[in-house]
Amino acid sequence: MNLLGYDFANRNLDELVEDIRTGMMGDAMQVVVPLNAACLVYASRDPRIEATIQQGDLFVLDSKVVAGLAKLLGLAVPHVVPGSTLTEHLLSRVLTPQDRVCLVVAGAEVEAAVRAHFPHINGVYIAPKYGIAKDPDEIARVGAEIAATRADFTFFCIGFPQQEMLALAARAAGARGVGLCAGASLHFATGLTERAPLWMQRAGLEWLHRLLSEPKRLARRYLVDSPVIIRMLLAERGRQRTVR
Repeated sequence: MNLLGYDFANRNLDELVEDIRTGMMGDAMQVVVPLNAACLVYASRDPRIEATIQQGDLFVLDSKVVAGLAKLLGLAVPHVVPGSTLTEHLLSRVLTPQDRVCLVVAGAEVEAAVRAHFPHINGVYIAPKYGIAKDPDEIARVGAEIAATRADFTFFCIGFPQQEMLALAARAAGARGVGLCAGASLHFATGLTERAPLWMQRAGLEWLHRLLSEPKRLARRYLVDSPVIIRMLLAERGRQRTVR
């Protein structure tokens, strides 16, 4: 289902997991890209980032706010599946010790937390250096390192857009299976960062919980950058009406 130029999967969580588990396990890595309001806004501002993101294989809408606004404007809205929910579900309910897993993380703290919370995960951990997005040679090198693990599932958890860049580099280097661009999902799945209560998740207020938890780091994202999505959706409605 197309929204803002991306063909989003119109699948609920169970359907999406089934697609990933049975339909995407090939010789070439299939890159799954959850997109929230901030990601969509940042990509719209930088053609290079947008071109990178568009090379993904499966897009998932990761924002109930975007979905709610789009619905109010009369736009077709795909199912919302938060990347954090998808990551936790795969780690806790889908993957087994027989699955080869690669986790691309920001440091030893995340690795230790994953080992403690998901001891059944047969994981190889790779921690790219900070600022890798500005170093194409390092992206290519780490991408080849990831491909060499021959993992069935690779979780890219180093933030947007460097994780997407690295996923595409791994695919180009011959990586297989499924690559999920998971952002901070491992922090939530392991309890390193407290996720919003379930009622806030269901109400589309998870962003507010994150803002109140980390106001200095996230204020600009949620109060300045993300609201631009309203203008983008209005423009999308205008384009669709023109086409009709």
